[in-house]
Amino acid sequence: MFIRQATLADIDSIAELHIHSWRTAYASLVPAATLAAMKEHEYSKYWQNVIATSQGKLLLAMNHGALQGFCHFERDDSTATIKSIHVHPSQYRQGIASMLLTRTLTELSDDACFNVLMWTFQKNQAGIEFLQHHGFSFDGQQDRNRHDNLAEMRFKKGLPRL
Repeated sequence: MFIRQATLADIDSIAELHIHSWRTAYASLVPAATLAAMKEHEYSKYWQNVIATSQGKLLLAMNHGALQGFCHFERDDSTATIKSIHVHPSQYRQGIASMLLTRTLTELSDDACFNVLMWTFQKNQAGIEFLQHHGFSFDGQQDRNRHDNLAEMRFKKGLPRL
């Protein structure tokens, strides 16, 4: 397993994994109609735009040439926001998300970033436990998902100042 930055050649694999991960991980949280409406070509277009316009950084976890997971984050001055971490459902609980998060936090810390934020669904207990395990704490901020009006919570982690 190794981690590398995404390229335009990875777009279709990223979109496919993104949809598959959402449909598996959020089946009990997100309305079935929303999950069914997810289209690979729309997500391919989204990820193409992210990569082509350098909207943050998109790291991929690869194993024997196959995409196993990804982490997308953006930075604004000394604060970064992790936009998404997704792992192929066949690889859940194998440490891939932790590996991606650790690499992300290391890169941000090395680049003088002091705070990292990440939103998750309020009912996503696995996601909340994952973030807490990695030192994130709920910072009191709540919002509603723009697509389905689902409650979300923001978690924050301070990074060491070198």
